[in-house]
Amino acid sequence: MHSIYFQKTYNRLVDLLAALPKDAPVPAPFRISKDFGVSRTLVYAALERAKEHSLIDATGEKAIPGRRSNSAAGKFVLRTGASSERERVQERFLSLVRNGKLRPGQYFTEAEIARESDSATVTVREALLALSQSLLITKQARRSWRVAPLTAERIAWATEARLLVECHALKSLFEAPDDDPIWAHLRDLQERHRVFRETPEPRYEEFYELDREFHRTLYRATKNDYLRAFEEVMSFFVLLQSQGAKLRPEIFFTACADHLKIIDAILQRKKREAGDLLRDHLERAAAAIQSSLPPDQPQEASAP
Repeated sequence: MHSIYFQKTYNRLVDLLAALPKDAPVPAPFRISKDFGVSRTLVYAALERAKEHSLIDATGEKAIPGRRSNSAAGKFVLRTGASSERERVQERFLSLVRNGKLRPGQYFTEAEIARESDSATVTVREALLALSQSLLITKQARRSWRVAPLTAERIAWATEARLLVECHALKSLFEAPDDDPIWAHLRDLQERHRVFRETPEPRYEEFYELDREFHRTLYRATKNDYLRAFEEVMSFFVLLQSQGAKLRPEIFFTACADHLKIIDAILQRKKREAGDLLRDHLERAAAAIQSSLPPDQPQEASAP
């Protein structure tokens, strides 16, 4: 299920493409991101959907004429009922985690999230109950909740799950036909990693977007909506890791180098090498996070 923010971003992109003069290039992702006021991650995901609906070519640089009807373009019919409101609350909650206002092990109340999201507490409760299915937040007494603490055990659990799912997803990627848009997307992702590698002072926000898109590409290759939903859970867990561990800049560069090696092996159709590199990357990342955990990291406990 796509978030309401993704749906709105994609619909705006469709309108932008329809308004482009003939033979005009598609604006660069960073330009669309700035004009729309959304993250580049959302823009890249919207561009991928546009490729799937043949609105832009495989390179993402040229709009394809025709198919301007809403149904042919894959435009979303935006919902205005309770479901979209819950999604809005969930998006606001995730933004609080991204901004460091909610950290691993921290307690919070439904009333606090209601104030932050300007929503009714009953809607907030429904949204949090849905998020709790991921086990990354837990219900406490007296309408209180807790962000799951980041522990070595939880990191090990997540790594085991990612190894199983992402290695399976990698096998599916190699089954994609040569004209599948995912290959052009991988080449674009390869270039973005090279640009990041040359950044003198990388910001975590930039790496997080790049890391999320790299792993999302693997999940996307499966064409399996259940696994794509799992990717959302793992993306949330990566956010928790960033807030619970003191990550050093060199960790970003190491992960970026890992990604590049994996992408290179994939593009060269080296299945075994890509699989080995992916397993090494996930295990190395888990070890780096565990070594970065502060000694006073909160443990599993009940609310006071």
